[in-house]
Amino acid sequence: MNDFASLSPLPRRLLVSATRTALVVGPAFAFAVACGGSGAGPAAVTDPHAAPPPSGSVVSNVAPTASASAKTGFTQCVAEQPESCVSQCEKNYLEACVILGVLYEQGSEKLPRDEAKAFGAFKKACDGGNTRGCVDVGRTYEIGLGTTKDEAKALESFKKACDAKDAYGCAHLGHAYETGVGGPKDGPKAVAAYTQSCDLQDARGCTHLGALYESGRDGMPRDEAKALELYTKGCNDKVKNPFACAHLGEMYEHGKSVGRDETKARGYYEEACTRGEIYACTRLGEANEWGVGGPKDDAKAFALYQKGCDRKNALACAQLGHMYEHGKGTAVDEPKAVSLYKQACESHDLTACVHLGHVYEHGKGGVAADEKKAVELYQQACDHHYQPGCNGLGYLYEHGRGVKQDPKKAMELYVGACERGLGAACLNEGHLFFEGVGTKKDEAKGASLFKKSCEEHDAAGCAHFGYAQATGKGTTKDAKAGADALKKGCDAKDAWACEKVKELKIK
Repeated sequence: MNDFASLSPLPRRLLVSATRTALVVGPAFAFAVACGGSGAGPAAVTDPHAAPPPSGSVVSNVAPTASASAKTGFTQCVAEQPESCVSQCEKNYLEACVILGVLYEQGSEKLPRDEAKAFGAFKKACDGGNTRGCVDVGRTYEIGLGTTKDEAKALESFKKACDAKDAYGCAHLGHAYETGVGGPKDGPKAVAAYTQSCDLQDARGCTHLGALYESGRDGMPRDEAKALELYTKGCNDKVKNPFACAHLGEMYEHGKSVGRDETKARGYYEEACTRGEIYACTRLGEANEWGVGGPKDDAKAFALYQKGCDRKNALACAQLGHMYEHGKGTAVDEPKAVSLYKQACESHDLTACVHLGHVYEHGKGGVAADEKKAVELYQQACDHHYQPGCNGLGYLYEHGRGVKQDPKKAMELYVGACERGLGAACLNEGHLFFEGVGTKKDEAKGASLFKKSCEEHDAAGCAHFGYAQATGKGTTKDAKAGADALKKGCDAKDAWACEKVKELKIK
């Protein structure tokens, strides 16, 4: 299960470009609003409010502690024998009511899905003093599952659980404050609730708190080292939260306050994916698509994206659309790609919105070109701190497409996105310095940015740095290395690289 769909903006994968353009068409630089259709999400994925899935035959997430079992005489019921949960809940064993609610929410051959009965079981548990039941009552009120949607009651239920020192309740309370459930958004209260959850040794609270430290939002100073510490705690906690492991993988992939280690990053993605975190499966798909920490495998990437999209993961649907658009792991199908982008963008996935912006910018898949619509979509993503959107917007400002031409504004957008690790933005910033567009010409600065772009897996950045090496402009001349980089770019159908191969008469 994805713990929350709309986590605040969390970085996902850094997008890379096939050529210097507005769109970066590589792995997603996620924002978890994405994480669940959604974002940031970190956004995420299946329904973030869905009940936790059974682990093996036992719904382990909602199991009582040993002490609770001893007090109540409750013997944990199992998914294969839902009648035992029904019987025990009727006898007022409240832990059984929580598990029964989860089983009704999920549905099975032995116990058909019944949202009203799920809500009733959760409420019985909560009214009897079971705090986990109160968390689930809050979830159901928040989304209107089995009852009338009532965000104020959802917030009240989360508060009740957190006040009773239920760590999971505090994590949900933090999320409610962060996203404005039941009242206005309140960053400081979100931080306080997440901190309490983490202090109570809940991996979810630690993970979400780490997200705020990583992004520097909601009154939290940006502190990647602290984020790394919290993700590590969440991943290595006895619960071994897979969402924390996914974000820990991102820290290793991009070398944030830790030595860059793409192999270790891929390992964390695999571990989290195996444990059911669909967001991590999508990140693993990206690693396979782009060869991060292991070999490239478009077929495996396609399968992982399809798996995520089937589970309603908006980011996975966006990346699946990218595969259809470019014929990676499947035949080219631009209308199918556009359909997936629209579906995911409507679910608030910013990766999809940026891809859709590119569709409108160029007119693809049966969609008429509309540069103003492209500006709107890029701006929307950038406003939510999703760097590929800022990069795309910068490109349109640089060239005056859909907006008044403004190279200085373009530079400002590129700099911010590059500083946050987006290779395509480093390439575009480097181009402005290298050519002296909107700023004083500085080939050395431009070449260093091309190199940085290449280090972030941006193919066009590698080609541009290769040109600098081949000509000795802004960096030490290395004709062979430069020629190899340009030929590689040309072989990948980068028109600019092919042009330079011809210009420099490279054989």
